[in-house]
Amino acid sequence: MAASETIAAILANPSDYWACLNLPAQITAPVLIRKAYLRVALKTHPDKVDDPQANEAFQHLSEAFETLYDEVSQKEYLSSSSSSSSQSSFTDYTECTSSSAKRRAAPQSKQWKKKPKKTPHEWTQKRWADVEREMRRREELERAFVAERSTANTDRKLRRLVARAQKICRSLDLREGCPLEYANPLWATLAEADVVSAAGRLPEGWQKRYDHENKVLLFRVVATGATQTEHPVPAVEVMRKKAADAALRNKYGTDEPRWQLGEILDYLRDEEYDEEDWGYLEDEADELDAEIRDAGQGDAAEPTTTDTGVQDF
Repeated sequence: MAASETIAAILANPSDYWACLNLPAQITAPVLIRKAYLRVALKTHPDKVDDPQANEAFQHLSEAFETLYDEVSQKEYLSSSSSSSSQSSFTDYTECTSSSAKRRAAPQSKQWKKKPKKTPHEWTQKRWADVEREMRRREELERAFVAERSTANTDRKLRRLVARAQKICRSLDLREGCPLEYANPLWATLAEADVVSAAGRLPEGWQKRYDHENKVLLFRVVATGATQTEHPVPAVEVMRKKAADAALRNKYGTDEPRWQLGEILDYLRDEEYDEEDWGYLEDEADELDAEIRDAGQGDAAEPTTTDTGVQDF
């Protein structure tokens, strides 16, 4: 479409933001909104086209961009547009004969005008170089957001894999004759949780909850509201303490899940456990390493082998 046709199309229906950007009226990612805006801006910006109506068209285009680029206002606008379309399909106001019916219909007929608030902007004062600079800035923010989300997703995968590796490690240790009263530091955190679970219900008047922010299990006295980290049953707390002390012998903690996983894999390899029982964990770890590298999060180098003997539990 030529620049003059693009300008004419925008000015013909400036309130249709989707049409201004030449996009279908559906939930659309900000990155696609930005790219569509740049394509149309090349045909409407006064620095790019010699048309007396270019500035007005560019202003409407920029209003559409600012509304649809923000995910919240985009959903509001889409909902408003859908509501308007639905009402126009099923309501014929010319058939409203009574004044009361017209009064009831009037608020509905005006709902389509309730557009989201336009974000204040100064697009009409921007030179083309300024527009390009602003688009590059937003592109960098988009990439940072994607990278952050990718990092969080990778971390969740890693922690799930570590949990599976710990369970397999414990199962293989027990199968090889490791007594139940011993805890390998690599899976001692599982033993710590098992102690609390095996202890059954807490004494009357006590409750427990997990503090996700500080990553600690708390025990609360119902009557006073006082909390503590120690189990109310001394014998159980002794067992928990031994498991926790065993976990401290690990070279890498829970804040380093990839290296923690590597430590477990090194142990399984050094103990010469059958790879048919755990080898797939190494394959999945390699796949996660590739994801990390592809996402530009740096290399996830495997740690060196550390002493992971068992501790009396």
